[in-house]
Amino acid sequence: MVEPQSRWTPRHYSFFTSTGVGTIDCDTMMDDQSPAPVYRDRSLGLLLFGIAEIAIGLALAVLVPVALVVVSSIETGAGASATVSMVVVYLLAGAVFVALGFGSIFARRWARELWLSVGWIWLLTGVLSVVASWLLMPALLRTAGAGALPDGTKWLIVAVTSAFLLVIYVLLPAAILLFYRSPHVEATCAQRGPATQWTDNLAPRLLTLAVLWALVASSAAVMPAYGWVFPFFGRVLAGTSGAVLWLMVAGLSLVLAVGTARGRYAAWWGSVALTLASMVSTVWTFASVDLGAFFDAMRLAPEQGQLFEGLAGIGRAPAVVFWLVVWISFLLYLIGLRRFFQAQDPTDHG
Repeated sequence: MVEPQSRWTPRHYSFFTSTGVGTIDCDTMMDDQSPAPVYRDRSLGLLLFGIAEIAIGLALAVLVPVALVVVSSIETGAGASATVSMVVVYLLAGAVFVALGFGSIFARRWARELWLSVGWIWLLTGVLSVVASWLLMPALLRTAGAGALPDGTKWLIVAVTSAFLLVIYVLLPAAILLFYRSPHVEATCAQRGPATQWTDNLAPRLLTLAVLWALVASSAAVMPAYGWVFPFFGRVLAGTSGAVLWLMVAGLSLVLAVGTARGRYAAWWGSVALTLASMVSTVWTFASVDLGAFFDAMRLAPEQGQLFEGLAGIGRAPAVVFWLVVWISFLLYLIGLRRFFQAQDPTDHG
């Protein structure tokens, strides 16, 4: 079975199958008088998308000095930590947008394939975030003091917030996916960049997993804003102990990202082991600790604490079910990827 994301080059067409990598020699096809693949040049679209991506990256960079000004005016440590964490997030996200934007302008295959991986992760988490916001919005409005507002005003707040989330977390990644997954874009990148690139020998699904582990590692950058809180096998750790554990998770995630990008079968076993340990630790903690105590350990700023108060009343059971669904889904996803590791790892003979 041919994977839907094929790779085009001027001389050969490579594709991933369930048993390995297949190649079609285009010179042989031409000798057989087979028609050459017909595609529409998408250089203009790559240019426009690249410019838009660079603009987004620069806009995120502009927010950095604004956030630093906010930090200088905040007296509480919790608020300052949250703002510093956002500065790190702006810098990382801005760098990614700018780098992939230039890659798109120059029609690099690695940029297209990275956008497909990032886009799917972005869209999936975005849809889940939008659904979660709809479910939690009533409680958050009550906690934020909006309970006395007229119903029309409440609905307006919900509508504006939902529209913003839909644009940022659903429509934007959907547009990126629709454009870059086009076979015409794929062929345009192949024709303009025939040189070998680092993503050529990596199955697209493994690239997505590598990007996902890199995102997990980068998530440690935001944890200072939440007191380095860490659910650890029935206990809630924070401060220095939580920071050590989060840095360990970040390091392990980076190792798994590199191993996955190289197609190493050991990275699959490491991914499964880390997922199982995370599932047991998270579910055990949320089954044992009240959400209120968990939020208290996050050392939130007063205004943030008020918003989270409304979530503390949902109880332990929904939190446990949520994390079970998250981790079991990810574990099933890893099981489905096992054959790609086996197909790509030259050191695996089992």
